[in-house]
Amino acid sequence: MANAPQLRCLPIWVLLLLITPELWGQNICGTAIPINALPYVSPNHTLGFPAPNPGLSTCGTVNDYNSINVCGGTNLQGEDALFVLNLPPAVNCISIRLDGSGIGFSPNLNASASVSVFRGCPGDAGSQCIGSVQNTGQAFIRLNNIKLSGGGNFYIMIDGAGACFPYRLNVQPGNCPDGGKCDFPLNVTLPFESVPGTTAGFGNDYNANNSCFDVATTGNDVVYKISLDKESCIWYQFENFTSSATVLLSNACPIITAPACLRLAPCLSPLCRTVMGEITLPAGDYYFIIKSQSNTDVQFSSTIRVLNPDNLTDCPSCNDQDNCTSCRNSGFEKMTFEGWTARFGSTFNPGLTPGFRSGNFNNGLSRHTIVTRGNFDTLIPALPVVPPDGGDYAVRLGNCNNNAQGEQLVYTFLVDSSNTNFIYRYAVVLENPNHTPDQQPFFSIDVK
Repeated sequence: MANAPQLRCLPIWVLLLLITPELWGQNICGTAIPINALPYVSPNHTLGFPAPNPGLSTCGTVNDYNSINVCGGTNLQGEDALFVLNLPPAVNCISIRLDGSGIGFSPNLNASASVSVFRGCPGDAGSQCIGSVQNTGQAFIRLNNIKLSGGGNFYIMIDGAGACFPYRLNVQPGNCPDGGKCDFPLNVTLPFESVPGTTAGFGNDYNANNSCFDVATTGNDVVYKISLDKESCIWYQFENFTSSATVLLSNACPIITAPACLRLAPCLSPLCRTVMGEITLPAGDYYFIIKSQSNTDVQFSSTIRVLNPDNLTDCPSCNDQDNCTSCRNSGFEKMTFEGWTARFGSTFNPGLTPGFRSGNFNNGLSRHTIVTRGNFDTLIPALPVVPPDGGDYAVRLGNCNNNAQGEQLVYTFLVDSSNTNFIYRYAVVLENPNHTPDQQPFFSIDVK
């Protein structure tokens, strides 16, 4: 009799991978992952035996937060993870880095990832976004020097658009000197004068992504805050810049709220050394942000003061018109074209099209350009763009481009016995091209 077949028992190994809420990251405040001490570095993803480490991921959570109820822009349609900071009171400043997942996965961060910090539970009444950054294709993103002030609980949210993704969160102690951001600015009392100010030691916190700075303005920035208890006419001057910089005046803190860009004045070295202006502001808080143009930090001196309320001749608000000049803004004192009309076209018909072709103050390419004292002509560096015996502002018609461009400016006012004397100051810089006489550049003034 043949031997009956024998059954052999083969061991079957089953690997159970238990993913706990602490590894996934929870997406509501009551079950947020606690961070109790710094530095904090989340587990990295690995593939290996005897057991893989799944690290952290937004997968398995829910899209509780989006651009409607929190900050962070539009990349908030995916699943989100939430952390709560349970740190000692002495830790009042943090910096965050969010990386890709690690070994066995893509080392680069998901292209739509974002990280935000909140004072209070995101989406709740009274919650405040105090910092946010979105990925724009980098391998990792940073959110540097977030001030943990004002009390309450602080939360870190990881979010993205579309598919969920693994990540690695790194939270370190930060450096938050006063002036670094508008939620911990250099608070100044008016009149204010500082010699010198500097962007050194601060970060690149405000840029084209969260404020009205130009995309080319990528250096560090310092923030001054003024508080007004009533409507005031403010005069400001930032001068002696050691390199290119831009001055921004805002009525709110960028990132935290949507600010209005009240004034934006680039000052490009070596021809610009001064930015100044006057503006009437209602009672409230305002921020001057001085930003270096590139990686080279800038030094400068600054003056901010309130003008005499009985002599608001240069500011846009004056209840008693008898105490104001009849030729309001004829010298561009508001750093605007208010009261002026403009046209542009060609040398054959410079008044062809109504409207302004203006840019930022001291812009080298625009065709109707307000310039400020302390700056010099691009082609003739010894020539000041504002008359030495005039006011603080002037306008430049045209630029250094070719193609036979032409521009006009018109100002109209009523002449009576009180203003029969008026003075025009001008300097003309014309090219001498090899053209026929009727094609040569020209400048003319009509008074009628």
